[in-house]
Amino acid sequence: MWLTKSTTYLSVTLMASLYLTEAESQAFNSSLAIGIAKDLHKAYKFHNFVFFLSENLLNDTDVMADFLPQFWKNFPRMPYVTVTRQHYHMQGFLDKRSLIYIFITGYDDPVLSLAALNLRRIRYFPIIFVFLPRGIYDKPFTAGSETYVNFTDNLVNIFEWIWKRQFLRTFLLSIDNNIYKHDLFPVPRMINKTDNWSVKDLFVKVGNNFKGHIIKTPICYDLPRVFRLPNNELSGVSGKLFKAFVRFINASLVDDATCYSIREPYNLTKILLDVSEARLQISVHSYTEMLNSPAGSSYPIGINDFCFIVPFRRRSPEHLFLQRTLQNSTWLLVVFSVFYVTFAIWWLTTEERRDFSLAFLQSISSFLYVPPLQILYLHTKYVRFFSILLFILGFCLTNLFQTKMSSYLTASLPDSQINTIADLLATDLKIVVMEHELPILEAIGYDDAFLKRFLPVKKNFMDSHRDRLNTTYAYSSQTDRWNFLKRQQLQLKYPLFHLSQICIGPYYLVYPIREDSVFYKPLKYFILYTHQYGLQIHWNRQAFSEALALKYVSMMDVNEEIKPLSMNFFRSIWLIWGIGLTLSGAVFIVEMRETVFKTIKARAGNEWRRYIE
Repeated sequence: MWLTKSTTYLSVTLMASLYLTEAESQAFNSSLAIGIAKDLHKAYKFHNFVFFLSENLLNDTDVMADFLPQFWKNFPRMPYVTVTRQHYHMQGFLDKRSLIYIFITGYDDPVLSLAALNLRRIRYFPIIFVFLPRGIYDKPFTAGSETYVNFTDNLVNIFEWIWKRQFLRTFLLSIDNNIYKHDLFPVPRMINKTDNWSVKDLFVKVGNNFKGHIIKTPICYDLPRVFRLPNNELSGVSGKLFKAFVRFINASLVDDATCYSIREPYNLTKILLDVSEARLQISVHSYTEMLNSPAGSSYPIGINDFCFIVPFRRRSPEHLFLQRTLQNSTWLLVVFSVFYVTFAIWWLTTEERRDFSLAFLQSISSFLYVPPLQILYLHTKYVRFFSILLFILGFCLTNLFQTKMSSYLTASLPDSQINTIADLLATDLKIVVMEHELPILEAIGYDDAFLKRFLPVKKNFMDSHRDRLNTTYAYSSQTDRWNFLKRQQLQLKYPLFHLSQICIGPYYLVYPIREDSVFYKPLKYFILYTHQYGLQIHWNRQAFSEALALKYVSMMDVNEEIKPLSMNFFRSIWLIWGIGLTLSGAVFIVEMRETVFKTIKARAGNEWRRYIE
């Protein structure tokens, strides 16, 4: 007989043994429960036995006084008893060869919540629920009576709770030796196995065949991870992996129609909340696990760093070309050499011809490989050798400098890039980040000056600017998104954006999934298979090709025009020329004042001598 309940999605199958009469006793049979435990122990070789006992059951019945002594007699163990209303995580405390009993008196029994918390992340262990309704565990009741209806409603609600909390390998014992099995797929349902049970089929085996089970999830726009094609087919890097996984486990993927347009962006915060509150079992929208999410997470798809991408400085400032042909230390050496050669020329010149300013000009002429202002008329070998050295020095230095300048003008080398926070603060760039990312960045402890550069925006603003490579802003990005953007710039000699060294992480790239989900283990092994076979690399390329065909992204064209030299290129020359004019003018004024002073002094001396005479 099939019973349905309007407030639940469980289908309930009750076999003929559920038809109860007033003459039948409803007492719990401890011998049957222990016999089942013996058969299970032979098959699975359990190391531990765990019991969650309802306080209501201990207060109202003496079942435990009958069951537990018989159990310890058949399975002698050293008991460890904890009496508490607080949860105690048992993950890591128990191994997989543990059999867990949960004794309850109804679907609203407080011990259920306690068991769910204690067994968090190990709910796939073998679990036996023992349902003993309060007040009727040792009394007969008639089918169709109010007591009978309450009993069946309790069964439905208990199995609904079991599915909602994702207890996977479980069955239920109840009064009158009834055994109920939980069948998960294609839809969760409860089957009475009292008359035809066997040890092999009591615990559900979760394999790779979900028998067409329907997975509902929103499918929204999140380039490059998830997007839809015009025929509503799922695409994107994470979307293709998820679609292949659904096909792998023989399930069906259904869009819950949250996003009506194929370009409507997803709401990550809402998706994580829906998964944590069990409105969704799993979501196709992967995310970087840097958020303090209440939802569970799948096995990692990949590893992401959270970084900032900044506009690429494609050309050096033209006025710095002359300066950057030589390193600063080389320029200092050249200046020192000029003065050193000046002193050498002055020292080698005869005393009657020594002139420091003329020696300085002679030194500069030698370095620039131009005809000298004068010839050293000294017929000595070391002077001739010195002249040869000056010739070689000027020849090598001028030719090397000209070659370097030619390469600069030909190659148009890029400027130093923005890599650190200090580099970014030296610019006037604003950094566009998602609204849910800002609290995380603030908690890291960045400087206030850096935090003031952040511009929190919604997903549609980020997509319209970052995906279109708008160089007005810098943007937050993760590794997988950056790899997708980098593909668009492959044909460019210099890219539009550069990945800075301002990063945090690494973090896992995961799917939101309910804790202890039935999908966790199959998805874990499927992700491992895709890594081993290189399928994710193939899907990445395929997703980019489809996004390119839909014009969600575009390949940047190479458009390198030869630009004529502007006045900025000569800025260094004008600066040096201006400094030279200033210094020469100052020297000229000093020399003029010295000459005038000598003339005045000579005239004054002559007048004084005339006066004395």
